[in-house]
Amino acid sequence: MTRVVTLLAASLLVAALAGCATGQTDAPAALSVMPAAAQTAQTILEVGGLERAVSIRDIDAASTALVPALILLHGATGDSARAENATGMTELGQSNGFVVAYPDGTSTGRPIGGNAWNAGRCCALPVTDDIDDAAFIEALIDELIANHGVDPARIYMGGFSNGGMMSYRAACEFGDRLAGIFVVGGAFNVDDCAAPKALPVLIIHGDADATVPYDGGEPNPVTAERLGTWVNAPLSEAVDFWNDRNACAGSSTSRDGTASLELFDGCADGSGLEVVTIAAGRHQWPTDVTEGFNASSFIVGYFGLAA
Repeated sequence: MTRVVTLLAASLLVAALAGCATGQTDAPAALSVMPAAAQTAQTILEVGGLERAVSIRDIDAASTALVPALILLHGATGDSARAENATGMTELGQSNGFVVAYPDGTSTGRPIGGNAWNAGRCCALPVTDDIDDAAFIEALIDELIANHGVDPARIYMGGFSNGGMMSYRAACEFGDRLAGIFVVGGAFNVDDCAAPKALPVLIIHGDADATVPYDGGEPNPVTAERLGTWVNAPLSEAVDFWNDRNACAGSSTSRDGTASLELFDGCADGSGLEVVTIAAGRHQWPTDVTEGFNASSFIVGYFGLAA
């Protein structure tokens, strides 16, 4: 059963995005604060006997037309407030006319605190307790469609680190309900991916990431001590899978500052694949300040959400 409780509040959030715990300096400075006019739907969804929280940023729309939505998942040890502030995605949603939803995972169960997602191999208590995060996100999709004027055909989802891993899992299990996914600093840690639908997939990853290594493998010792040990798939595994699933024909490479962009072409209708590799990029949400590349703006442009 899913129970929905919604409270409206105007709030200003000041925090940085927390992803998987690392030995790197991964917390970027706060980028911005959401417009004061934006309203937060503080919603509780009861899923599988658990009360799950999500902050939903509606837009001020005079029209009754359905609008797109973007679901953004925080990394392990993070939460919705930090994800919102560090990505600046609420401002982009307000200015471009799309709803943004920031769900919270469940407790890591570790002294470091924060939340995580059951993304298959990572991370911590959500995995060992087998939390049904897939059901939670599907319930969130239902909520967005039923109560927030969202177009069922234009729901995009993605996240950072463990949140990106969870986005891969979502695409594998109920990708037919998504219009596309983006993964920032996350690994394709899904052992059996059904992928019911070819999708636009955007992957952004730093090649110096020691927490979720670009070439795969275990996280660094600090992360392992805090969240446990698992083996991350290399980025190439995600690329190979989605290149095949989307039936792409080839690719071309270009540059954008510190980033190398590999754009796959000839993909199945309605799908696509692009891989952004950030030179010397570490385990953090890329911004103009931290990495010389603005991940949030690029995501909005890639999925055609810019007004």
